[in-house]
Amino acid sequence: MNFSCRPNFCAISSLETGTLTTGNDTYRYADRNPKSWVLKAKLDKDGAWETIATVTNDNVLKGEDKKTYPFSTDKEGAYQYFRFEISDNQTTEHDI
Repeated sequence: MNFSCRPNFCAISSLETGTLTTGNDTYRYADRNPKSWVLKAKLDKDGAWETIATVTNDNVLKGEDKKTYPFSTDKEGAYQYFRFEISDNQTTEHDI
């Protein structure tokens, strides 16, 4: 199981912190929350992806609908392209 999302911003952004927000049905399906994930970024479309945040075996995201959780990046910098990759969720019943 692997999920990837690639937002592309028109302007270059500096990222030190970010947020993840749970879905509108998380109370019912809390086991779908990401458990292990990485956030990657790069400055231009031909550049190499750099891992700027990593979470393994998360126990912070709770089974609450539309709840926002902050996170800090491991590497500060200016980027235009971002990729969010989920490598594991809280259970295998609702694999991504």
